[in-house]
Amino acid sequence: MNNRLDYIDKLRGFAILCVLVGHILIIYTQEKTRYPLVEIIYSFHMPLFFFVSGYVGYKSQSTQKGVYSFLKGKVKSLLIPYITWLFVMPLMLNNEYPSNLSAIIQKFNFVPNLNYWFLPLMFTFHVIYLFWHKYSFFLGGKKELEGLLVLFSTIVLTGLLFKSYYTCVYAIYGLSFFFGYFISKYTIIEKFCCQRRVAIFSIFLLILLWKIFPLDTSINPSPTYSLLNLGSFLVTSLLSIILFLCFFKTVTMPSFVSSVLIELGKSTMALYLLPIYLLPSGYVFPSNLPYSLVTILAIIISLVQGFVSYLIFKACLQIPIIPNILFGSKSKTTL
Repeated sequence: MNNRLDYIDKLRGFAILCVLVGHILIIYTQEKTRYPLVEIIYSFHMPLFFFVSGYVGYKSQSTQKGVYSFLKGKVKSLLIPYITWLFVMPLMLNNEYPSNLSAIIQKFNFVPNLNYWFLPLMFTFHVIYLFWHKYSFFLGGKKELEGLLVLFSTIVLTGLLFKSYYTCVYAIYGLSFFFGYFISKYTIIEKFCCQRRVAIFSIFLLILLWKIFPLDTSINPSPTYSLLNLGSFLVTSLLSIILFLCFFKTVTMPSFVSSVLIELGKSTMALYLLPIYLLPSGYVFPSNLPYSLVTILAIIISLVQGFVSYLIFKACLQIPIIPNILFGSKSKTTL
């Protein structure tokens, strides 16, 4: 985009802050993924990223550049950093490198949530978006929504058939991506989502869902629990997207908070790929600390961690070529 949207940068900054806080709580608490705030964050933070990418993708009209230019841009912004952090950085930082063909092939496995999985999955959605956009253009835009629903429903059914839970999860990420595309394309949908009564309804329903989501499948690993979790995850994702889009688009925030979120939003790739952990390895927050204090500490630590990563990113921008191969851009990052 030539003209950045501040509310989208703030939304993206909020999403990456949730990622940082979630990682801190998973690493340094005894409950790890079962920590209450982590369960809430993980119910929406990745769908929020995919939503923003779909939203910005349509606003930028990047598909108008042609297939080759579009794919070239996505290879530079997503796949080159993916390959760099997959192979080059482990070799440089830890002297680690796959020793045989099988290990190299396994490196490219990003399901479930492996090996910088976010980048190849995002690239996949952009490719689907490109060809679907071209296809729907030739059809005059008819049956666009119906076709996408059929596509992702097929992916979900395939995941259920082969008992691949994360195939279904990735389909929900894809639906979030295209939800961003449709909201961006059809302003009437965005206006509806940003109504106060819709936001209030979303808050009410989210509180109810966060009370029960996720169901503990370790206690009851039945397919029914998995289906309920997937359904809850889908609804929670969409409601959270609506709520946070409405909030960051309509609520006036203190200028300092807005500035911080905007800068975080402009640097999401660096913050995602540069996790600078400040606490010693193996440290765990004392179990007698109240949740509120642990949460406040996690937010403070994640902000400091993000600031360090941000400084490294800014320093890298001054070096030729390095920003391209590490973060996919010379002057800004987009996810």
